[in-house]
Amino acid sequence: MKLHKLKMFSYFCMIVFILGLSLNCSYANQILPLSENKRIEIAISADSMNRIAVLNDRISQVFGDEGAFVSQADENTGQLFIKPSPENGTKPLSMTFITENGITQDLTLKPTAKSATTTVFNTSVFKNATKSNAFKESINPMGKTLQKTLPFQEQLLLVMKQLVGGQLIEKEGDNSNRSNPEGYQLEPIKSYQAGPYSAQVFSVQNITPTPIELLEKSFYQAGDLALSFEKRVLLPGTKTQLFVVRLL
Repeated sequence: MKLHKLKMFSYFCMIVFILGLSLNCSYANQILPLSENKRIEIAISADSMNRIAVLNDRISQVFGDEGAFVSQADENTGQLFIKPSPENGTKPLSMTFITENGITQDLTLKPTAKSATTTVFNTSVFKNATKSNAFKESINPMGKTLQKTLPFQEQLLLVMKQLVGGQLIEKEGDNSNRSNPEGYQLEPIKSYQAGPYSAQVFSVQNITPTPIELLEKSFYQAGDLALSFEKRVLLPGTKTQLFVVRLL
């Protein structure tokens, strides 16, 4: 998330600090309003970790093309650190984040030859928009229009958003078991249907004596179309949730 490095005024730094982000003036490059119905384009450093934060909220989920970027989440502050992968290089990449308060934002990140930057999203404008019916309609369970109006990749992204946000219709009596990767214990929680797709939620427990970073490729099984985790790092004995989307 490349943001031009700007010299910020001291009063701005004070405001940001009061809001709880404790951003350093030399790195707080840009504040943008959230826009759920618009894909926001920002510039990021091609070779350094860039920071994304949301005022008065925390980023809990990140979606994007696997292998296109490297990301780390700060579980204490809810901020995201991200940079393009060596394989992606300077090609623009698409990603989406969801906050703990259920706000979804699509981004296009444009890697450039600049230093690491910070983007802070302001939720005040977005909160007013979420009161309208337009926002509610955007997360309704999908029917036939899903197949006809959206490209395949956007369909998967929408299904995953709705799965994480608890917006899908639960299926009865569907026990979608999966094999346990080494070091983990998986248990099915719920199953859903979204148009031509099935979606499942699993509990994932770290049964090793050491912390583990969760990777989608470790859990991938034939037929999976999209996978995501509630959190990326599991301490020994702790649990998180795995979200899986497949074709029916």
